[in-house]
This record gives sequence, C-alpha cells and structure tokens, in this order.
Amino acid sequence: MYRVDQNSSVEQLSRVQMSTPSVSRGKSRRSVHSSHSSLKGTAMSELARLKEREQVLLEELCKVRVAAQAQKNRIDDLFKQQMLPAPIIRLPPTALSDILYRVICDTHPEPDAHRLTKRQLAGVSRRWRDTILNSANFWTTIALNNSWSPSLVMAHVDRSRGLLSTSS
Repeated sequence: MYRVDQNSSVEQLSRVQMSTPSVSRGKSRRSVHSSHSSLKGTAMSELARLKEREQVLLEELCKVRVAAQAQKNRIDDLFKQQMLPAPIIRLPPTALSDILYRVICDTHPEPDAHRLTKRQLAGVSRRWRDTILNSANFWTTIALNNSWSPSLVMAHVDRSRGLLSTSS
C-alpha cells in the first residue's frame, strides 16, 4: 500500500496507479479500482484534516489580530495621555502669576524669605521662571538688610517697573 500525504503530487499518484501489478484482467480491474478508491479515500481524509487545521489556524490568527489591535489601542492611549499637558501647564499666565504671587506673599516675613521663595519657585520650570521674572508685582517688596547687594536691589527696582514699595 502506498501512503499519500500533503506533499504527494498528481505525478506520484499516477506512478502508484501504473506500478500496481495486474494479475488477471478481471482481478486487476478490481484491484486497481480498490487501490484507486483507497488512495482517493486517503486523499479525501487528508484534505479534510487540512481544512480543519486551516480553520483552527484562521481562528487563532483572528484572535491574534484582535489582541494586537487591543495592544495598539492601549499604546495609543498612553501616548495621548502623555501628549496632554499637565493641568498646571494649561493655566493662563495671569492665573499662574496670581498663584505664584500668593505663595510668595504667604511666606513668613523673615529676612530674604520672599527672595528665597522666588528663587525656589523660579527653579521649577522655565515657564514659572519667566512668569516670575516678567511680572512686576513679584519685585515690589525689598526687605533691605546686609545680605542685599546693590546689584540685587537694582534688579528688584528694574523688574518692579515703578510699582516698588520699600520696607526696612
């Protein structure tokens, strides 16, 4: 008996049929017919097995595609979340200036407290630094003492743009 598998070709099947011995006319026909039926049955069962395997693979491929799309969506969501600026960044400049001003004004009136608080807040980000440096109201209080150099006093006067009030 000859084995037929998925790699068998038509040419190989023909050779199998040709190489079947013929004993007698009547018997050989039945034998060839039987052999042919056997080959046909084997080929049909192999085709059925392959179709079942194809169906399993298609279902698996569909599941993989769904999982890949879900993962892509998760990644897209992560990027979207990162692209949204933080709420503090979305504040209008005037609102940010008001908040920073209140923080600075709420510091204890110790010598240089306002100056140190401004320095700390200006170190948070470029936007906060620019807001503090470019808003005149941050520079209107000068608590004169020995730690203030003439250049620091002049920087406060220049940045205050005429809104200066002094205390000693």
